[in-house]
Amino acid sequence: MGFYVMDWCTMCKNDGESINHLFLHCEMATTLWNELFVKVGIDWVMPFHVVDFLACWQGAAGSGRSTEEWRMIPLCLFWCLWLERNGRRFEDRECTRMEFRDFFFNTLNFWVNNLLRDINICNAFP
Repeated sequence: MGFYVMDWCTMCKNDGESINHLFLHCEMATTLWNELFVKVGIDWVMPFHVVDFLACWQGAAGSGRSTEEWRMIPLCLFWCLWLERNGRRFEDRECTRMEFRDFFFNTLNFWVNNLLRDINICNAFP
């Protein structure tokens, strides 16, 4: 008995699920990235690889943005995409695009409002 590995993205049903596809180029991810770029007022050309994306992201924070909050955005979206992907793949559970959008922005809001406070407290006690 063996395992059958699906060679398609559980999010957009296109061929070739990979980390680069899921986190950057899948329709579900692209929709949210584009909305985020509009909200923060930046023009962005999406790199092909996640590692290149993260390198570019660190330099794009600009003035007036909290570095910690800025760093949370891709991590939060990656986390939410991974949870949704696993829910679809292993639990037969699927959010609509709007439900997923709301889940992401609610999660990001929670992280920014709660986790940053905890990080600051932890940094006070080396």
